[in-house]
Amino acid sequence: MDQIHVKKRDTGIKAKRLRQLGMVPGNIIGKSLPESISIQMEEAEARRLVRQLREGSKIAIDLDTKSYSSTFASNY
Repeated sequence: MDQIHVKKRDTGIKAKRLRQLGMVPGNIIGKSLPESISIQMEEAEARRLVRQLREGSKIAIDLDTKSYSSTFASNY
């Protein structure tokens, strides 16, 4: 299982500006979460995921001190 490190998204910065800064916005969603979590990751990390993983691959997402198990989905 691949592991990625992400940060909580700063909602004060628009997605277009985030991309200009080399970050990619995203969301973690699921039944086990009370609400979706907005995240941001480095563009290089996002590109690696899209290149190496197939849709539906299992990944571990490290966010702050928590780790989430997830399935990879891309709209790239």
